[in-house]
Amino acid sequence: MKIDMHVHSKYSGHSNLEISTIAQILKRKGLDGFALTDHNTTRGWKQARKVAKETGITFIPSCEIKTDAGEVIGYHMTKEVKSTRFEEVLKELHSQGAKISIPHFQDYFRFPEAVLNKKRLLSSLKYIDYIELNGRAFPLFNYRARCFANRHNLHIIAGSDAHWKWELGSFYTDLTKNKVHIGYNFMFLINMTLTKMYKYMVKQ
Repeated sequence: MKIDMHVHSKYSGHSNLEISTIAQILKRKGLDGFALTDHNTTRGWKQARKVAKETGITFIPSCEIKTDAGEVIGYHMTKEVKSTRFEEVLKELHSQGAKISIPHFQDYFRFPEAVLNKKRLLSSLKYIDYIELNGRAFPLFNYRARCFANRHNLHIIAGSDAHWKWELGSFYTDLTKNKVHIGYNFMFLINMTLTKMYKYMVKQ
């Protein structure tokens, strides 16, 4: 079962994606489902359940949660968490039976304010299920994510972190085979393009 484990919709505020559009595009790309990980809200869950029923696609109720130590993602959640303190958020998610992932691991380039405090992460590893390979992160940070997961015997998952149509399904996790698919890394490609443009202009 191929699932994009990190998808945002219009309920995140900085995405314009309709949930029906998400389902249509992912099905067209051969994926079986998605985790809706809107920022600090579960408002899209009701519509996502409706769309999933209509289209036959799998929907995982999830949320990307901002804590005082950085961001975490809860999967298979049953309700929103109330706390914003990192350790309390983990406990709330755990009490729901949710699985917990660390997204865009150590990506200081794009998300300095969202990067999880490493000391607090290490002290709470018993609650962590996954380290994410992120479709918007630079390859170096995804490499570091793999190394950290291997070092601490944590599972790796992959998600596109899509905010726009063309990002959907670029990174996904095959839950049946326990494998990750790494496709086009859009942020890396954009950076390389801008770098080449800059070098070209400097030469002129």
